[in-house]
Order: sequence, then structure tokens, then C-alpha cells
Amino acid sequence: MTAASIAGAVGKPFRRSGVTPASYDRDASTFATPARKLVLVLGLVGVYFLPGLLDAQYMSIANFAWIAIIGAVGLNLLTGYAGQVSLGQAAFLGIGAFSAVVVLKAVSVGLLLGVPIGGCVAALVGLLIGLPSLRFRGFYLALTTLALNFIAIYVLQKYQTDQNALTGFSLPTQNLGPFSFKTDHDWYYLLAVLGLVAILFSNNLVHSRTGRAWMAVRDRDIAASIVGVNVTRAKLSAFMVSSFMAGCAGALLAYYQGNISVSGFNLNLAISYVAMIIIGGLGTTSGAVIGAVIISALPYWITDLVNALPQHLSVVESLQNSIYAVQSGVYGLIIILFLIFESRGVVAVWLRLKAWLLLWPYQRRGIMETEE
Repeated sequence: MTAASIAGAVGKPFRRSGVTPASYDRDASTFATPARKLVLVLGLVGVYFLPGLLDAQYMSIANFAWIAIIGAVGLNLLTGYAGQVSLGQAAFLGIGAFSAVVVLKAVSVGLLLGVPIGGCVAALVGLLIGLPSLRFRGFYLALTTLALNFIAIYVLQKYQTDQNALTGFSLPTQNLGPFSFKTDHDWYYLLAVLGLVAILFSNNLVHSRTGRAWMAVRDRDIAASIVGVNVTRAKLSAFMVSSFMAGCAGALLAYYQGNISVSGFNLNLAISYVAMIIIGGLGTTSGAVIGAVIISALPYWITDLVNALPQHLSVVESLQNSIYAVQSGVYGLIIILFLIFESRGVVAVWLRLKAWLLLWPYQRRGIMETEE
């Protein structure tokens, strides 16, 4: 670059490369580059036509994945962006699910009121649990949220027993105006819309003032307070937003399954949500989505793999009898492998691959080119 070109570039805005934004305003935009817009269009087309390509089993997996996406995106906001370690996601899911049951017992319009009320009740509990985060961090905060999980299970178990529902609660078919949700296809588009709303909400929130405050607290809370960030408000708001999304996911899970029991909200569920954000990639919305899809489908893949093994082997029968323990072990193994070999998750692998594709063979993008 010559001195004349450098002098001519002074004071002129940089041209976007088409891959990365070249200004703060562009960076704050949800669809700042043509690549993001293309991904949005292709993603919407894929979501719309996906049911026509799936059988009954994978339709169920897709619906569970959309519910998991809502909860995983919420947990990623808390842990990935705000830096507050939480092992209590299963508790917030359970609170949202049982709040939905209470709403359904009180009024006949369950789906319309149960989901937001379940989210609000979970957000209130999240506010209370967020108070210890003002004093604790790291390992001690994780223990606090883990204790919440056991407390929530006890309270929900007590309620279930008092209602003489030893095997759980059965919920009727849900309706939303003239629409009745009876099959997986009926549920798919509703859950897909809510999942996309959660993704869009998360992506916009992390680029807002609130999201930048969360990231400042995550990186260094003392430095964040020095530059004017209200650390107390940032931590509590992160817990409330994350808990609200988990409560909504729990309510949707209850209505979709048609039955709910406290036994489904155990520590394994909490670990699976931690696995989602670690495998996908902490601190990225797309990572939470990828991790939720992988972990939602993983139990079915493991079961199919075990059933595909030669049945005459004695170890196969042992694996089939302890399939849930095998699934938990695989979760732990995958988490360990990702922490050792790729702590930033699947998203980091994709970013490296994209960088290689853009640079090979010695391609250059016009990031420093000025506008004509």
C-alpha cells in the first residue's frame, strides 16, 4: 500500500468484506453481512420443508430439539455470555412444566397462558437464585445452583404426591384458537416458530447494551464496575432471562409430551444441557443451537448403534439393559473430549474451516479497501 493510498483512505469508511462487519453499527446488526442473510434464508427454507423428509421418530426428535434449543439458548446467555456457571437448568425446566400443570388445572386455556406463566415463575425463582451470584462465583456458584436442583425436585415431588399423582400428570390435547395440536406435525411448526424467536431474541440481546454488560462481567466484573457497568443488575438479569426461557421450554415440554413427572427433571437432564452448550460452543448462539440438536438426537443414535451390534454377543445385552447409563457415560466422554481437544466447541471447528476456505489458496478479502 502506497503513501498516497494510505492518505486517500484516511477519513473514508472501510468497505465490508462480505464476511465480517467493518463498523460497530454493522456488528450490532443481526444480519450485518450477505453471508448471514443467505444463512437465514436457507435456514428458513430448510425448517419449512424438513417435516416432509422425516419419519415419525425423527419428527419427534425434531420437536424435542426445538424445545431443547429454547432452554440451551437461555443457559448459554447465562453461562456463555454472562459467565455465571449453572447446574440448575433442569430445576427451571421442572418449575416451568409444573407451573403449566397448575395453570391447566385452574383454567381451560393451558397453552396460551401456561407457557408465559411457567416462564415468569421460573424467572422469579431465578432472581432468588441469582442473589448468591453477587457473592459467589465459579465452583461455589455451581454448587449453589446444584443445590437448587435438589430443592426443586423435593418441592415438585411433594406437590406431585399431595395431588395423588404418583406416576405424574396427564395433560389433554392442547388447542390454540382454531388449531389443535394432536400430532408431531401439528406441534412442529409451533415449536419451530418459538425456537426461531428464542434464537433471534438471544442474538439481538447479546449485541445490545445488556449483552455487552454481561460479557464485561464475564471477562472481569471488577473492571466492568469501574467502567460503569451495574454488576448486580447484570448478574440478576442474566439469571432471570435464562430462567424465563428455561421455564417456557419446560412448559412446552409438558404440553407436548402430554404427561409430566418429577422423575424427568433429574441431574442427568441438567448435565445434558451443560453438554449442549459445551459441545456447540460457549458464548455463541449458533453453538447452543448445534449442541441442542446433537444432544437431542444422541440418545436415539446410541440406541440404534447398540441395537445394530451382533445380538449374540453378551456385551450387547448388557448394554441394552443399561442404555440410560451408557447414554450418560457418552455425554461425559464427549464433554471431556471437547474440553481437551476443542474447548470452544463445534463452532470453533467451523470457524477454522471457514478461515481456511477463505484464505486458500492465498485469497485476500478487500477488508482494507476504501469505497470508491
